[in-house]
Amino acid sequence: IPEILGPDSEALIEAGRADLFGAVMARALTDPDWSRRTMPSPQSFRSRFSASVMARDIEALYRAQLARI
Repeated sequence: IPEILGPDSEALIEAGRADLFGAVMARALTDPDWSRRTMPSPQSFRSRFSASVMARDIEALYRAQLARI
């Protein structure tokens, strides 16, 4: 998911490419630094995708749309 990992993440592969999926999984299992390089920190993830942040952002979107009516 590019929104979480970033558009250039080495964890992202083209849909339908089982060969690439296997290669990424092998790297994730054998490279001790893969997760640190590839995955967002828990703090970064929570700052963008926690329930409270998502609820706040959706509420702001709804309020903005209601203001247009």
